[in-house]
Amino acid sequence: MTMNRRFELPVLVLLLLVLLPSVALGHPGHVHETGGVLAGMLHPLTGFDHVFAAIAAGVWAYRGQGRSMFLLPAAFLGSMVLGAGIAGMGVHLPAVEPMVALSVITLGVLVATKARWSQSISLGLLAIFGVFHGAAHVSELAAGASVFGYTGGLLLASALLLVAGVGIGYATTDRAPVAARLGQAFGALTACAGVFALHLAVLAG
Repeated sequence: MTMNRRFELPVLVLLLLVLLPSVALGHPGHVHETGGVLAGMLHPLTGFDHVFAAIAAGVWAYRGQGRSMFLLPAAFLGSMVLGAGIAGMGVHLPAVEPMVALSVITLGVLVATKARWSQSISLGLLAIFGVFHGAAHVSELAAGASVFGYTGGLLLASALLLVAGVGIGYATTDRAPVAARLGQAFGALTACAGVFALHLAVLAG
């Protein structure tokens, strides 16, 4: 067994460990979080839409190779800060939940089809999606709750999900056929999760 093969199984197991609790819990809806770093870390992990999107973004970033592995996650996290700031100021972006769902669908399709886009287009796409993800989570804070600690926890949890995605990208990109198919299956599952999230958003709207 080669060194690469030894790393593939643990990373795929990590994928299951990350996803299963999130799918079981689903998204709690517009819960009024009280703020704080711990709440910020835990909240995105209980929403399957954010978990799938962040991991898929990491997978896609790895496939870009080179600087994309760092720039794409940074663009997603940086734009989350922007979205969090917008929501923290009381500005309500239109169609936040549908846009979050659309991000999950889009990233799932990109991973499933092994798409490779230019770095500039990829950065722009993840930046747009990140704004809506950041706004969606901060908009669920209770009135008067501190945005700063909560946003810090949110970014930390999101960064860990992105790193997990990069690891999964490493384990499933240009590897043995079984690993490659698992990567595509994850993309398809992500897209299906996005469709389900869009359905919930439409019902809620």
